[in-house]
Amino acid sequence: MAKAGPQLEDWVEKFAGVSQYLGEEIIVAGETGEKSVNLVVVAETRRAGLREVLQKMLNGRAEKSGPNFRVLDLKELVAATKGAKPGEFVVLVRPDYVIASPDLETVHRFNDLLEAKQGEFAATAFGQRVQQAYEGGTSSLMAGDLEKVISQFPPEKPASQEMLDRTGLKDLKYLVWNHKGGTGKSVSEMELSFTGPRRGVLSWLATPGTFGSLEFVDPKSMVVASLRLKNLGEIFDDVKELSIYSNPKAFETLPKMEQALHISLQDDLLSQFPGEVTIALKDFDQEQPSWNVILQVKDADGLEKTLDRLLMNAPVERREAQEGGTGYHMLVLPSAKAPVEIGYTFVDGYLIVGSSRGSLARAISLRKAGGGLANSPKLLASLPAGYSPKASLLFYEDASAVAAFQLRGISPEMGSAISSSQTGQLPALTYWGYGEEKALRGVSASGGADVSAVLVAAAVAIPNLLRARIAANEASAAATMRALNAAQVSYASVYPRKGYAYDLAALGPDPKGARMSAQHAGLIDAPLWEGNCDAQWCLRSGYRFNMAAACKQGGCKEFVVVGSPVSSNTGTKNFCSVSDGVVRVQAGPVLTAPITASQCKGWPPL
Repeated sequence: MAKAGPQLEDWVEKFAGVSQYLGEEIIVAGETGEKSVNLVVVAETRRAGLREVLQKMLNGRAEKSGPNFRVLDLKELVAATKGAKPGEFVVLVRPDYVIASPDLETVHRFNDLLEAKQGEFAATAFGQRVQQAYEGGTSSLMAGDLEKVISQFPPEKPASQEMLDRTGLKDLKYLVWNHKGGTGKSVSEMELSFTGPRRGVLSWLATPGTFGSLEFVDPKSMVVASLRLKNLGEIFDDVKELSIYSNPKAFETLPKMEQALHISLQDDLLSQFPGEVTIALKDFDQEQPSWNVILQVKDADGLEKTLDRLLMNAPVERREAQEGGTGYHMLVLPSAKAPVEIGYTFVDGYLIVGSSRGSLARAISLRKAGGGLANSPKLLASLPAGYSPKASLLFYEDASAVAAFQLRGISPEMGSAISSSQTGQLPALTYWGYGEEKALRGVSASGGADVSAVLVAAAVAIPNLLRARIAANEASAAATMRALNAAQVSYASVYPRKGYAYDLAALGPDPKGARMSAQHAGLIDAPLWEGNCDAQWCLRSGYRFNMAAACKQGGCKEFVVVGSPVSSNTGTKNFCSVSDGVVRVQAGPVLTAPITASQCKGWPPL
């Protein structure tokens, strides 16, 4: 931002100036050709003077290495040659419209259509579908004629055509996304239509229905995803067919594996799942996050026996428990850090898998008390008017809880403040999906924030903020290492009999305000070590520092300073330095203990 920030602000200011000359609507349209895509941007002109403003703005550009712009009026367009320079962006300013395109010929053709007042696009089936979306009102609209795009796939590649047909993608027709914003709630609607009934991969999403599995989900969960799919055995048939088409030997070893396990993967396992699946994450900030997976089953007793056979020879520790008439199966999985425990149980036609026995018991108690997410007012309030709670897909996010967790990694204070003051108050972000015979539809609504926009913004902004903070922490740590090196040189010069200082306290000022001495030389600032140290490390700007010296009766002849991030969220590099004054660096995990001077010398210089 230090470099790009001023440029960004300058362009925002210029765009604000240009927007005064434009109408409220901007259209970006693209047409695929045999070798390229013709792109055009169109907007209404609100008042005269736009051409002069654009020309002045472009002439005043400090950065000349970007794309070339060519601003024309109608007279200049007639005189313009058909050929344009590579990378040149042509802008035509008419009294009624402004047209821009990276292709001069496209500007000519679009201008001819305007002059002839022809509505060719509006007369097409796709144009009528776009017009239908406009009639209901829109803030932002995106539409694509996928049938036309797929028809342009090269016919000389029959394998690609066959794969499109087998997956069902060949039947795609239109994609329409319509966002309606305004005061209060904003609504986004999506439609993916097909030329015929859904088939192949695109038929896996089942018809809408009730999510009984949500009755087991804690309403305080941060993220929940629910799906109603075809029977998993039928999906396995589709996967098997596609895989064998690509690789005839893909399932060659399956019969031998089934024989060894004494099961049929499809009949004994996958076909037992009708297709309803819910995944719920309650929190992320524990070493072992709390989660549950709930799957509807057909024959719980038969599936339980199948799982017993599968786990009989598995390298896991198994524990069984009974409580309140419910049997719990706990598995302890070996791990490099610490054993991981997961469990599963069967209740009322559902298989519940969870991160702990406690998470399983909690899910069962919610179902019995009727306190699950299925009955949550917050969830039901997120459903846009006119849409049914019986759906094929549901994504639910407690926006405030997720934001608090994400911000905790950047600013613990800000994350805690949001967590304590806003959790439960912000509307939930939800996306409801519906599988129809010839279309897939989706809708989301939120108080001023579309779920897609929020997810994209979080995915882009938060990691970038985190990386910016990490870079700042690492730069500060390197500067601290150099300051400590300089302080050690000064210490050895002032107290030659002592040599180097033994620890950070010896380099800092006396906490009682006494005069400088070999015990407290006052060569570094107190905040580096005073009040921010434990028995081994001192904290500063997301990094922990340790200093130790190799001392004998003749004084300390060598020292090693080590800087390591507090966590992976505050830094990715470890630093060290010895008496040669060279700061060395090594990327890797956080150090749990200081290193020696000889180990430090093996690291590459910064």
